[in-house]
Parts: sequence; C-alpha cells; structure tokens
Amino acid sequence: MWRALLLSAFTALSAPAWAASARLHPAAVVSGPRVLLGEVALVRGAGQAEVEALDLGPSPSPGTRRVLRRAFVEAQLKRAGLNVKVRGAAKVTLRRPAQTLSAAQLREAMREAVEAAIPPDVEIASLRLPPISDLKIPKAARFEVEAYFAEGAQLPIEVRVIEGDHVEVLRRLNAQVDLWGEAVGAKRALLRGEILEPEDLVPLRVRRSQLPPDALGLDFMGGVARQNVRPGVPLRAASFQPPKLFARGDQINLVRRLEGLEIIAKAEALRDGLRGASVAVRVLATRRVVQGRVIDADTVLMGD
Repeated sequence: MWRALLLSAFTALSAPAWAASARLHPAAVVSGPRVLLGEVALVRGAGQAEVEALDLGPSPSPGTRRVLRRAFVEAQLKRAGLNVKVRGAAKVTLRRPAQTLSAAQLREAMREAVEAAIPPDVEIASLRLPPISDLKIPKAARFEVEAYFAEGAQLPIEVRVIEGDHVEVLRRLNAQVDLWGEAVGAKRALLRGEILEPEDLVPLRVRRSQLPPDALGLDFMGGVARQNVRPGVPLRAASFQPPKLFARGDQINLVRRLEGLEIIAKAEALRDGLRGASVAVRVLATRRVVQGRVIDADTVLMGD
C-alpha cells in the first residue's frame, strides 16, 4: 500500500504544471485574415490574453472551410514557449463567411474609378473595361477600386479589399481608354507649294489614338504645303514649312519690349526670315548682331 501511495505522489510531482488551458471547439467562425487561438478555443488561466492572441496561420479563403488539428495547435504553443494544456475537440473546422461582389457591381465601380481619375479638362472618347468575374470577399470587409491616370491607351486599375487594418490587392487590371484631343485642319484643299494662312485653319476634335505624333495645334501660324493637303484632317508638321516673309539682306524693324515700352530699330536680315522662326539680324546703328523671332514681313521681335 505504501508503495502505491509513493508511486502516486511521484507521478503527481513529475506531471507538468500547466499555466493555462485551451479547450478547442469542434467548429469556429473566423473573421480576420489570420486565425487566432482565442477564436477556436476557450482559454483559461495565466497569460490568457497572450495565449488567445497566438497566431495559428492564415484564415480560409472567404466562403470556404479548413480543418485545424489539435496536434498542430499544441506544436504552435510549444514553439511560442507557452505552457498550455490543450483539451476539447481533436480537430476544429474553420469557416470564414463571405459576401459576393458581382461582375456587374465591379464593372460599375471600375467605370466610376476611371472617370474619377481622368483630369477635368480631358474628355473620354471611348472606354473598354477589362473582363472580370464575381469575387468573394470576407463578409465584414469592404472593397474599393482605384484607377491611375496615365498618358497612353492603358489605364491601370486596382481592386482592393479592406478588412480592419488589413488591405489586400485582389486584382490588377488595365482599362483601354481613348481620349479626345485637339488639332487643326485646313478649311480648303491645298496643293503642294500653296501657302496656308492662319485664317484658313479650323479646329478639330479628334481621338488621340488617331492623332499623328507630329499633329499641329491651335498655335500653328500657317506655312507652305510640302504636299497636297485634304481639308478637315489633322495637319502634320511634316506637311509644312514656314513661309518666307523676307530675304537675306532685307531691312526690317527690330522690336524690343521693355516694361510696357516698345523700342524699334532698323536692322538687316542675315538670312531668310521664315514665319515664327528665329533669325539673326544686324542692328544698322551699332552693327551689333542679335537674334529675334520673325513676326511678319518686316518685323523681328527680340527677346520674346
């Protein structure tokens, strides 16, 4: 009898003294992106808050289930240095509630995001949204769609889900966008060698995808056609050369504007003067050579 009592006392002394206990539930609903022990077990004892906060890995995808086994929980507690006795179910079935974002809902959100990203002085000529299917996200989460304006045909879009402090990018997509641009065309047909005057220009509204890279803008001052030009189409810089307004050796007026005053001096052109181009001239009174911009047939503006 004494031997039995001694054996019982020895067994009691050698058994580990558990600081806390965790009773696993057979099933649990998790809400965040990570599974915490406090969501899947009833924890009691010392250091309860620390034990409940033990991270057991990622949560199941929204709308799905996953099994968490007791042996895994025990291993995680041991790794964390927590002295906890695990009781209860041998495995926990985890479930994460979900909500469904329909494709139509996502497309409308993408459209609004694109329109919000376009600067107010820019108009959309056409918009093709990328294909997208229904998405499942956590029931307690919200989603947002953001687009980023960029010059070019593709406009980047991000679909994000926000759950508490956790933000996850679900999709990175590109919308195909064409914007309206401004150009100028000729009111009438021009033959090669004809001069196009500013009054012959008409503003055009053209899709940017259809604009040539050297399309002329509303500041075009006219020029000599290098080739035949059709009316009503965007004019290209390569199709024109500036008209010659005066020749080398001609006398012109050199104009300089200073604080509301206009100073005019006679000068000699040192090369042919093309409309809008820079030209060197020699001031007759001082023989000084300066640069200026050709304004008309007898005027060069200095320092503009």
